Amino acid sequence: MNIRLATLLAATLIAFRSAAGGELLSFPDKNYSIEMPAGWAQVKVSEPPPHCMIKSSDGKRVAQVIVYDPPSGDTGERDQATIVGELLNGVKKGARKYGHEVRTEGAVSANGLNFLTLEMGRDGAGSMAARLTATGKTVYLVQVLHSQGEVSQDAELRAVLESFRVLKIVDPAPLSRPEVSARPSSPLFRASYQIGYYSGYFILAAVGVALLVRALRSRKT
Repeated sequence: MNIRLATLLAATLIAFRSAAGGELLSFPDKNYSIEMPAGWAQVKVSEPPPHCMIKSSDGKRVAQVIVYDPPSGDTGERDQATIVGELLNGVKKGARKYGHEVRTEGAVSANGLNFLTLEMGRDGAGSMAARLTATGKTVYLVQVLHSQGEVSQDAELRAVLESFRVLKIVDPAPLSRPEVSARPSSPLFRASYQIGYYSGYFILAAVGVALLVRALRSRKT
């Protein structure tokens, strides 16, 4: 390895560290990167749909990225938006199962992408935020959870959400927020809804079984 190449690699590694000492996790196979705060660790995911999951050292905060690649030939611009919309509706429905209610919904453009945004929570029972986007034929769901606090007031969780980037953007989808899930008969759209619906289970389970049980009980009170 020559000196110039070694210097370039060293500079690249340094660039992967944030000002707060975080580490950039890059996944070229799924065409995205996300920053992990200092002191956090990756959680081993034995089976998708979560492609990447990270957790704080105290175990109270978790972030995950779900990557959905619909079957080839089944997506177009309109379908792309519908898939993202069904994922969003699934996320909301699933989070309500654990006692969380919608606090804010919106849209934002960041890092060359269009995102639908969502924040949900329950007083005294934590909160969750999500961003959804699509580029090319791939749909991304980025979620963060604070099991005991407010995501909106947690600088590290907000930084994780904002750090998400697609490495090579191809035809970013013009997204629109769905009013109510139509639950289309298409298997593709049903799959999208189910992935969103169960995403809350994955992220809550990562924090701990006790929290999952408590969330289910709180829903009944």
